[in-house]
Amino acid sequence: MRIDRLVLPVSRMVLQRREDGRHLVAAEDALEILYEAEQQGVSIWSEPDYTAVTAFGEVFPGDAPHPTWWAVVGTAAPDTTVHVTVDDERVPDPPVHRLAELWACEWIAHPAVVRVHRSDDHPVSPIRIGRPDFLPPARYPEWEIGR
Repeated sequence: MRIDRLVLPVSRMVLQRREDGRHLVAAEDALEILYEAEQQGVSIWSEPDYTAVTAFGEVFPGDAPHPTWWAVVGTAAPDTTVHVTVDDERVPDPPVHRLAELWACEWIAHPAVVRVHRSDDHPVSPIRIGRPDFLPPARYPEWEIGR
């Protein structure tokens, strides 16, 4: 089965789309493990969900004193325009990369609220990249959102 692939330039996250429309988004160094899991019967490919957006970063908010990379990934019909803004005037609007229904963008900054704007009728709530509650207190709490 044919698989198209796009590697994000900063984070090196890999977006893959199979000809049947299913997709996979993963860190480049995790792909081998995922492919091995697939050989054991684990489903690693997702159906497009035009309402879901996933955010991830290089580190958890508050774990670094310097800007790090952040990314958001989602799916939208290929004719839907997607635009992303970061609530930090120092950060220019990041370019949106497309691979059929998949879209992704990345930027380097401290944690911030991210807004996804779509040309279709699927609203996306602002994304607050926060520190998970299960982690110990941040080493650099001044870089957590809301501090």
